[in-house]
Amino acid sequence: MWKFAEVDKGKVVPNTNSATHTVCDAFVSVVRQTPPGRMTVLAAVAESKSLMGKPRERVLRAVRFSKEDAAATAAFAAGQVATLYERTSPDDDRLWQAISAARNGELTALQALDPESLTPSKPRQANDAAAYAAESARAAVLAAMAPDAGIALQATGYAIAYAIQAADKVDAEPDVTSAIEKWLLTRQGNLETVRT
Repeated sequence: MWKFAEVDKGKVVPNTNSATHTVCDAFVSVVRQTPPGRMTVLAAVAESKSLMGKPRERVLRAVRFSKEDAAATAAFAAGQVATLYERTSPDDDRLWQAISAARNGELTALQALDPESLTPSKPRQANDAAAYAAESARAAVLAAMAPDAGIALQATGYAIAYAIQAADKVDAEPDVTSAIEKWLLTRQGNLETVRT
């Protein structure tokens, strides 16, 4: 089970957020943080019982996401569905430019991009795969431009959610979700470990 948590005095602080079965779902739950930006630590948790028999969560492992880690994750998610955008706008490379700038942290390139301009060239319906792919890339840009890791993680949650929605429109949701989940599980081995 997975959840995002805060750190106080170098230690993971328990919270009442529900743990999720996948890391992707934990990212999506970050979108609902109020106020935004406090939870930047991904924790693997297990349910156990206290000495009094009350249920509680035990943190097995925790890693901190930096702003750069969040932006890289958002760019990876957006990249998984970028071809859905290309199908409707084959001569428009703005989506790949945005993903590349977010992935590489190219501040000048990011500042030159208008996140609002990332829309398919043909008129789209709100539930179209290309529109969701564009929203995923837009969220990746916003993650890379965020002022801190917490805000970047919220944008990353949106990038993942939009990528999964885009894939769902073309019956590829299980493959895209699996690719993002696998990438996240592999990536966390490179992140800063937090004392539990």
